[in-house]
Amino acid sequence: KSTLEATITSVNQYLSENTPANRFVTLFATELDPETGTLRYINAGHNPPLIGRATGTIEQLSSGGFPLGIMPNAEFDVGSTGLNPGDVLVIYSDGVSEANNLAEEEFGLDRLSEVLTKNMTATASGIRDKVESALSEFTGTAPANDDITLVIVKRN
Repeated sequence: KSTLEATITSVNQYLSENTPANRFVTLFATELDPETGTLRYINAGHNPPLIGRATGTIEQLSSGGFPLGIMPNAEFDVGSTGLNPGDVLVIYSDGVSEANNLAEEEFGLDRLSEVLTKNMTATASGIRDKVESALSEFTGTAPANDDITLVIVKRN
């Protein structure tokens, strides 16, 4: 097994043995080879991250496994894609996609994808700022119903 697989398998085993049966953890873990741009990843029940391509398309990294802590001997599929110069990887928690406005509509993937598409030339931190602004504008004075976590990686 690769380091990525071995790490996630080990964490899953630990959580399976040490957390209550009604608890689990979703996780997206990835390794980027900076020379080739190869992105290897494991998605354990987490929201499928987005890749904004410099060519203008948006892709979802397919989900691939159970959340951690449920099945002690679970196997995790390793996905692979390329992150080319100008491409952006957006990993987000459901507090982003499921953020509600006062009318109880969800921010959703379409809005997140739209913000990404409109701001592909910005830096990673610039894209983060645009997503945060769009979320604030959308939710207005509605109370947050979950944490908001964003990880944005842009390959130069």
